[in-house]
Amino acid sequence: MSKLDSRKVAITTGILFLLMHAVAVILLQFGLMNYWQWAHMATFDHAVTTFNILQFIVGSLVAGLAGSILGLLFSLIYNKL
Repeated sequence: MSKLDSRKVAITTGILFLLMHAVAVILLQFGLMNYWQWAHMATFDHAVTTFNILQFIVGSLVAGLAGSILGLLFSLIYNKL
């Protein structure tokens, strides 16, 4: 069994989480979350406020950081098995 490169896995999952967060925020701003709710048979109340670029950037970076940490943990656990 080959070992995973922890750095590459962390960067890849971080980018994936960042992009998923950014796309979700954009869909929310354009009102397309109604489709998401319908497709996943989910309902929740949400209020869309005005778009704030700083919140968008910080939120995306935090999501990317969380994804990187999860990717790093995944690869470390995988390499130990």
